[in-house]
Amino acid sequence: MMRGWLVLGATILASCGDSDQQQAACTPGESIACAGENACTGFQVCSPDGGSFGPCQCGSTAVSSGASTSAGSGGGSSASSASSGATSSSASSGSGGAGGAGAFSPDDLPGLALWLHTGAGIVFDPQNPGVVLKWDDQSPHAHQAIGNTQMGWQPVIDPSAINGYDGVRCLGNGYGFTIADDPSLNWGTNGFLLAAVLKPGSPSPSNATRLWSKTDVDSYFELSQPALDTLKLDVGPSSVATTFAANPPQYHLVIVRGMDLELRVGASLSTGPTATQSIDSPGAPVLFCGGGSTELRVVEFIAVAGEVTDNEADQVRVYLADKYGL
Repeated sequence: MMRGWLVLGATILASCGDSDQQQAACTPGESIACAGENACTGFQVCSPDGGSFGPCQCGSTAVSSGASTSAGSGGGSSASSASSGATSSSASSGSGGAGGAGAFSPDDLPGLALWLHTGAGIVFDPQNPGVVLKWDDQSPHAHQAIGNTQMGWQPVIDPSAINGYDGVRCLGNGYGFTIADDPSLNWGTNGFLLAAVLKPGSPSPSNATRLWSKTDVDSYFELSQPALDTLKLDVGPSSVATTFAANPPQYHLVIVRGMDLELRVGASLSTGPTATQSIDSPGAPVLFCGGGSTELRVVEFIAVAGEVTDNEADQVRVYLADKYGL
């Protein structure tokens, strides 16, 4: 009988030991970057018991812990924020933010390459309310903007930042998001358009804040804020810069066009030379929102590959201005 009790005791101890080891595998709710199916860039979250990390999640699958976003295909259905793990207030408008049937939407642009807005695609960290793990692209290409996971540099939600819509705050010296390379993001010497509603930060003279950066040894394509009151577009050796009113800090509507360089910030417009260097950088990711010594806030971002007509550019401008009251 004593022998039986010894065996049972050993079994219980072994079971407890295994449980302790499993508990120590990871911190419950901890999220880390990973490579998923077809080498997609995603994230995985530690199980509630700390036993292991869950599967690598890519695409539009959201981590839900009472925090969510929702929107219709027009991008104007709602803007919601995460606060203590809960969905908060939303702002609504018609399709595309302009209201009414048949209103313009970025979906109407034939060369739409990337479309990020806070009404859809925001994936929150369930253990850190307001921290953004991933921002899913709403264009047909379904890119994924993967948030920086370094403590202190993680992008966070900015509730009801402008006209009732949330913004995303990119903090610190690290880039807020990384977007994996894809042929749809390599535009050669063709035209392009970048449009954003953003709130610039306060960069240091030696460390510019960057909204968009896609570079390699042969290509340089960057939209940055080198000074408190200046945005600058660089395409190889060609560049154009526009100044704007920096005080008080506020959201601005920014429209960038190439290869005949044009940079508009609100009502301020600057034109530059015709760029000739290819902006292809195969294999190089897009580094988005950050990279400076200060924060940058973004509500919506649109990238279009190919020549964009004056009428199309004006449609984008009016869509953003109406949606955000600019």
